[in-house]
Amino acid sequence: MASCAERAWATGDDLFAHVDDIDAGTILSIPLAGGILSLIMTFVLAFFRVLNKPKCSKESAEHLQQLKQEMEEKSKHWENQPEQKLEKEREIATHILSISDSIKDGAISFLSTEYFYMAFLLYLCFLLLVEPLENGKTLLHPSSSGPFFLLVVVG
Repeated sequence: MASCAERAWATGDDLFAHVDDIDAGTILSIPLAGGILSLIMTFVLAFFRVLNKPKCSKESAEHLQQLKQEMEEKSKHWENQPEQKLEKEREIATHILSISDSIKDGAISFLSTEYFYMAFLLYLCFLLLVEPLENGKTLLHPSSSGPFFLLVVVG
């Protein structure tokens, strides 16, 4: 079987590839390799950035342990003085809310970064896969769908 370049040269055809030249293994190998690479990177990043980090700072852990001990020691005393018990509960609730705010800020930061890189990769895929199929139109050509695609991805 003649290669694509030989066939194009012999026939004067300017096509880069014919349907006969592409097999299922070639088509499936790139997404499969990308999926495996993304799983490997997910596990590596999860281990090095998340799993081996301390749950909280040492000072926070000590402070929470101290508050827990104080509550256990003074539980009988606080039954007779509900104002002090309420104050300790508010202090603990405030600390829990600060933790939830930190989680929220981290999640927003993560999603913003992820969407930025995803938009970049989608646009890169568009340039590599769709734009060459438009018969030589450039991205800045008015009839090109490139700017519209970018607006859809970023918007």
